[in-house]
Amino acid sequence: MQIRVILSQVSSEIGDKEANIDKISDIIEGKVNKNEYTLVLFPELYLTGYMIKEMVFKLAEEIPGPSTKRIQEILRDYPKTIVALGTPELGFFPRGVVYNSYVFVSSNGVEEIYRKRHFPTFGVFDEHRYFKPGPSSLPNLLEFNGFRIGSQICYDTFFPEIIRALSLIGADLVVIPSAAPTASRPLWPKILYSRAVENTVFVAYVNTVGYQDDLEFFGESRLIDPLGKDIVVASSYKEDVVSAVIDISTLIKARSARPVQKDIDFTDVLLLYSAYEEHFS
Repeated sequence: MQIRVILSQVSSEIGDKEANIDKISDIIEGKVNKNEYTLVLFPELYLTGYMIKEMVFKLAEEIPGPSTKRIQEILRDYPKTIVALGTPELGFFPRGVVYNSYVFVSSNGVEEIYRKRHFPTFGVFDEHRYFKPGPSSLPNLLEFNGFRIGSQICYDTFFPEIIRALSLIGADLVVIPSAAPTASRPLWPKILYSRAVENTVFVAYVNTVGYQDDLEFFGESRLIDPLGKDIVVASSYKEDVVSAVIDISTLIKARSARPVQKDIDFTDVLLLYSAYEEHFS
């Protein structure tokens, strides 16, 4: 069982959803083989751009909505392709709240949605002013040609409980869209390799690139195997589209070499719970 993963490290036109969807269409036409199961990944808040600030309330859409329906139409002749992209999502229940979401779209429509749980509260970041955190309930995994795929968004990666939860419910691949600026650059490879090895999962990290509101994003998207080895890495500080095929057999071999999944102990969870109780008491 195989899928091709395409990391679309491209910049967004701030506030211009039509132009950003046009880029999606161009990449699909130029990079996707219709006969190959393909997952095409775009960065965090790609649809609108990351630094949209108060514009978020005008740009957010319900999912499904006009933008996901247009992407579904683009995929009409690509039944083996799924596109995943970051977008501000206008909540339906409760109405009016906005989520920082990552949505998976196929020719059949919206397949899955993940809503970011952790917002950075330091430096230039102000997501917490605009977005509601995603729920604590377990998200569904996306089933795609034998792969079980989960997602988390950018700063969520600094909280290892999220990816551990995804791996425990069966994730083979965890997709991590990001809008990480240069100040965070030294940290990302270390944390991504750790998350892959800790859970013996494939990790697909897709970061944005270029400048938005004088903030520079460094790119360096990467696909990592379950033992923490780079499969493919995109360029630094410029647009790039890279891809590779991943195979379930690689994951099975990795879990034989490093049987983390087998050795996970529920009492470790109880230990963590006790530490949380003491910390927040």
